[in-house]
Amino acid sequence: MTAAPKLNPTYLYFHGGPGLSSFPDQALMKHLCGEFHVEYWNEPSNLRPQVADHFEVDQAFRNWMASAENFVLKQWMKETGPIYLVAHSFSCLPILQIAKRHETKINGVLLISPILDLARTFRRAIRWAQIDLAKSKSPVVREVEDHLKASKEPFDPAMIQALEYALADGEMLLHYWKNRETMESWQSVLVSDARAGVDLRAWKAVLEDLYWEHSYLRVEPLSVPVSIIAGMDDHFSDRPQIEEFLRLNPHCRYESWAGCGHFPHLEDAEEFGRSLYGLYRM
Repeated sequence: MTAAPKLNPTYLYFHGGPGLSSFPDQALMKHLCGEFHVEYWNEPSNLRPQVADHFEVDQAFRNWMASAENFVLKQWMKETGPIYLVAHSFSCLPILQIAKRHETKINGVLLISPILDLARTFRRAIRWAQIDLAKSKSPVVREVEDHLKASKEPFDPAMIQALEYALADGEMLLHYWKNRETMESWQSVLVSDARAGVDLRAWKAVLEDLYWEHSYLRVEPLSVPVSIIAGMDDHFSDRPQIEEFLRLNPHCRYESWAGCGHFPHLEDAEEFGRSLYGLYRM
């Protein structure tokens, strides 16, 4: 792999979610150690009090945003070199808002499989669950369908209930990954690392708060260098939303990687390392 930049830039990594942590990703990104200075953020969670901000149900998404923004500001205050924001999946749109507010403090942004229309993507996850649950003849498939039909607005109670029932889909992870071996390695960390478990309480609270907050999240032009990487076999990142982002940010570099799903940075570790270095060189 290409040697790390001499000026020792810092990459701030924001995991996908909600309800997740950075620990499974960290376990699969060990190749970066010694080559790049990566600091990992973890969303507010009472399951991980030693590494994450305290979780509050009230205004959960606002607190999620505040935690991520404070992480950026704290790192900016203590670092002397360039700072780059690296966001995956659900985190991309909120991190873009933070990047816009603090463009003078950061040097660039790398978006991995960006979800730029949150409601549309979560509805797609529900529909994948419907297909899987119907194949397995699950008794909850009707509940998912009824609540999805009853949903009238993004992240309203009916949509949240449909998502809760969709959690019964034991095949859902397969839609996020192209490489099953990598998926199983990532999944094993969820089970073996006590810090890495899915926080379903936080997951639900953040989604419920998005009912009030999602309309404020929008794609805007940035003055700093931006790169996007996505997997060719990603079922969740929407090309039309990415194209809109590219229209607003014509300087953005976009790459689509073969043999990858929604986690291209973990499924092609070597290429991800080159992307981090490439962001610094932009």
